Amino acid sequence: KSPCNRQYIGHTNRTFFQRFKEHNTSHHSNPSSVVAKHLKQNPSHTITFPDSLMILNRTNSKTLAIVQESYQIFKHINNNGPSNLLNIKEDYNNSAIFKRIYDIESNMKQFGNIAINRQHRKSESSRPTINQEIPKKQPLNVQSDTSPMNEA
Repeated sequence: KSPCNRQYIGHTNRTFFQRFKEHNTSHHSNPSSVVAKHLKQNPSHTITFPDSLMILNRTNSKTLAIVQESYQIFKHINNNGPSNLLNIKEDYNNSAIFKRIYDIESNMKQFGNIAINRQHRKSESSRPTINQEIPKKQPLNVQSDTSPMNEA
């Protein structure tokens, strides 16, 4: 993120600090990265490490890193629009699967994580819906000795 609020989302196989140095325009007379070009065109903008940089995901899989990068770009565009993104238009991926994942994540944030144990469902009618209140678990009555519990 730069002082102008422009953001860049990317993945790297190198260390985070090494990638930061590659983006830093002072190391390039002819920068090739979008971030370095932006900084060279806007000399008053600076990116400090680690204040302006954030690791969103970690993986050892290059394929998964590319998918995660594309999804983070998709999420950013849906949340903020594309205007403050430094990524080039070819990086934008409007995938149907990303839309579905984004909708699921949004619903989980809005309604909370609702876990239903499938083994204990008696019927479809007992399945809670979004509008139903899910009953809270009752506290467990535990006795410290080995005598049988009295039922109340």
